[in-house]
Amino acid sequence: MNTNPTHATASRWSYEDDATADAAGALRRRLSSWLESRALKAISVDVVLAAYEAMANSVEHAFVGRSGPGRMSLTAVHDGPVLVVTIADTGTWLEHGPTPNRGRGLRLAEAISDSVDVHHDGGTGTLVTLTWNLPADHYASGT
Repeated sequence: MNTNPTHATASRWSYEDDATADAAGALRRRLSSWLESRALKAISVDVVLAAYEAMANSVEHAFVGRSGPGRMSLTAVHDGPVLVVTIADTGTWLEHGPTPNRGRGLRLAEAISDSVDVHHDGGTGTLVTLTWNLPADHYASGT
């Protein structure tokens, strides 16, 4: 596991690692710590859960049929009243039909964030952007 920061400042945080379950767990814990350092503990459970669901999709689906894990990155930007979290991978998007007891991760993310955007482009990877519009008491001391 190689959870080294690619970029971290007070208002921007970014890590890249192999797309594995262990790495996703480590990134989840690091994101939680960063959110708490930004005085965003009140929303950290929702943010971490939504981000983890997107990372789990990368781990499980993006690199099917490849030998070894691909790469994924997790970036968070806190700019005043807005928190944006992006999850990117270098895998391949696969269309899946309805599967019983599956496919709830992105719907869950949509329910606990203000917006979810999923962009995939051929074989170059997938980018999931999660956005939260924060009330004043969540960001007044954070920037």
